[in-house]
Amino acid sequence: EIEGYVRDRFHELHGNCQDYNQKIQKEVAKYFKTEVSAERLRWIFVEEREKLAQASEAEEPDVQEVQENFEYEEINTELEADERANSCEVEMHSSNLERPIPNQENNSLQYDELAKLDSGKIGESDSIDLSPNLSLCKGEMLYSGQAMPDKPQLVHHAGLVLLTPWLDKVTGDLSKHRNIIRQWFAQVLLGAVNHERSKILSFSSLELIVGPSVKSLNHQRYLLGQTAGLEPTVSILKRNIRILNLSDQHIFYYDPHVEEYTGFLKILKGWCGGMGRVNKVLKLDFIHSLSGSPCFVQHFDSFYDLRQRFFMCTAAFRRILPGQERSLTWIADRGIYSLKALQRVIEDGDHIITWEKAYERDGWDDSMPSESFIYLRARNYATDLLTYEFSWQESPWDRDSRFRRIVVRARNPNGNEIEVAILASDGEQSAQQIIIAIFSRWLQENDFSYLISHFGINELTSRAYESYSSLETELTDRQVRSREYKGLMQKKSKVESTLSRLLLKRQKHEKLVIKKRQEGQAKRKSLEAECKDLQSQLEGLASSESNDSNQKPYKQLEREREKCHRRMEKLLAKLAKEEEAAKEKGEELEVNIRNKSEEMENFEKSLMETVRDESRMQALIEEQYFRLDMRRKAFMDAIRLSCRNIFYCLMDIFRPLYNNYRDDHVILRELTRAMGIVEKRDGVIIIQLLPAMEFQPKVKQIVSKFLEQMSERINHYFAGRYLPIHIQLLADQSDLFGKGV
Repeated sequence: EIEGYVRDRFHELHGNCQDYNQKIQKEVAKYFKTEVSAERLRWIFVEEREKLAQASEAEEPDVQEVQENFEYEEINTELEADERANSCEVEMHSSNLERPIPNQENNSLQYDELAKLDSGKIGESDSIDLSPNLSLCKGEMLYSGQAMPDKPQLVHHAGLVLLTPWLDKVTGDLSKHRNIIRQWFAQVLLGAVNHERSKILSFSSLELIVGPSVKSLNHQRYLLGQTAGLEPTVSILKRNIRILNLSDQHIFYYDPHVEEYTGFLKILKGWCGGMGRVNKVLKLDFIHSLSGSPCFVQHFDSFYDLRQRFFMCTAAFRRILPGQERSLTWIADRGIYSLKALQRVIEDGDHIITWEKAYERDGWDDSMPSESFIYLRARNYATDLLTYEFSWQESPWDRDSRFRRIVVRARNPNGNEIEVAILASDGEQSAQQIIIAIFSRWLQENDFSYLISHFGINELTSRAYESYSSLETELTDRQVRSREYKGLMQKKSKVESTLSRLLLKRQKHEKLVIKKRQEGQAKRKSLEAECKDLQSQLEGLASSESNDSNQKPYKQLEREREKCHRRMEKLLAKLAKEEEAAKEKGEELEVNIRNKSEEMENFEKSLMETVRDESRMQALIEEQYFRLDMRRKAFMDAIRLSCRNIFYCLMDIFRPLYNNYRDDHVILRELTRAMGIVEKRDGVIIIQLLPAMEFQPKVKQIVSKFLEQMSERINHYFAGRYLPIHIQLLADQSDLFGKGV
């Protein structure tokens, strides 16, 4: 009744009152005498706004189509202006202009949908064309094509132009939602890793660099819901591979990453290594290149276990990898270790390199020959090298001779030594290559932290969710232990634990009774001996001649004898009482043991009569579990991976020049996010960057050289498409006032 009232009042007040949430909250407290939390109201309002949006979609033109038509008209307008000005020639393809842009189907991206790629349900022809069509882009300002102002202009985020060649490589040939996707790329690169953080950006400056931008956070969320889907996500992941150029690579790292979910939804739990306990989690399975660059990510919950996810993830990755027919080698941790899983990798035509699980440092044979090598790794700069020493022995694995077992002894620069065993099915790689590759997994582990810190890979993006009843036809069900069977097993386990404790108590009790009985008998014998001795002394005095001198000792002995008898009586009473108590406790333990034994028999009988297995899907539906809808997050994570790799492409140019690995990322990040003065002089766009940090003269010289090189690279990449640029540091910030900025 309260919820119905809230929903009705929302429709009455929405759009007419700014503080309708507080107003409704007060009305509920007044009329229903109930306090309703603001968070609960917020969820109701979200649902109602979604209903209003769906209703408006049925009556109004498709926002996506309107936006695409706007982009189409904008491109034609720019081309007509260029033809009139005769600034440069551009080749137009009539097929690109005349072909209508189809509406994108708003499919829901599920956790395991990418696995459909393996079955051929979504083929190469279904994805967005990856061949560049750069002739559609033309204008003055590179990448965005925006016209330059007549006078110098202060532009925030001007340093983003350093990344434009790779941004264009990823988004230059997008035919759908190009403007908003370019904006999201730019936002992530500028540190706004989610929509809320985009409030820190200057959208007017952003438009000059990446084109038309959307400032409204709610509209960004709406466009994300319209844009995100399986096909667009796969398209961005393919473009990410285009940046990395993986056509000739065949060795990749596979590693799952787990993020804790702190929301209120009832979702499946899993092991969270960072917390050291089972909790509600979201699982992201990553694939990295040998250099540590993220190539692919797929999202799961705990419905599938790790070994199932491994084959689903690798199959989906292979479908978007150029040269799909080649054999791939996977480097994985101990999580997928099982003979059946390892053999399946070989049967699928791939290879795997992993650690031998539960290795107990018993594989090194001093009588056998060994080989060794030294591996050098740079630390703070190119010539600051750390030395790692490796020795190994190789033999066929006794469980499957198709695997090589490489026992390695490794010593780090500090002199610490470890011994491990590596299993490898790849016979073409040398043992040294295998050892270096698997010992370099820290590249991937470090990248997780980097992705979280600077690109927000742990951001949830959307709070949307779905019930398992709606996913029944999309997930691969399997039989699991039935809930009734597991409940009986848990109860039986508790009874077993109790019975074990009772049996242990009985054993200890019996030992304690024997011990106390022996101690009581010893005390009794001691008192009996003492009483007998006193009696002998009294009899001796009584047999001697009676005189006054013997009367006093006789009475004293008589008193001691009486005391001894009283102690004997007390001891016998105490022993009898202890014996009775021990007997009662023993009988009580026997009764409890019999009862628990009977319970055990009843549980075993019930287990025999109970259905052992049931459908896991049906159990989740009946238990009303939910799953997070990862459609939006999957799309944004694909953008985040690409942004990370775009930044590293620029880093590959800057790092050799700077040659200081301690803060090169900080300096380059400051350059790419710096504001600047942009002006057009004699057909050249001059961009003078104003980074917030002050560079030392030596660093400033290196940065100036780097900016000069990047100006040449950018002009070469965009040659004939936009005006040439020249990027430099602002020599003196006092020039700002002289320029009238």
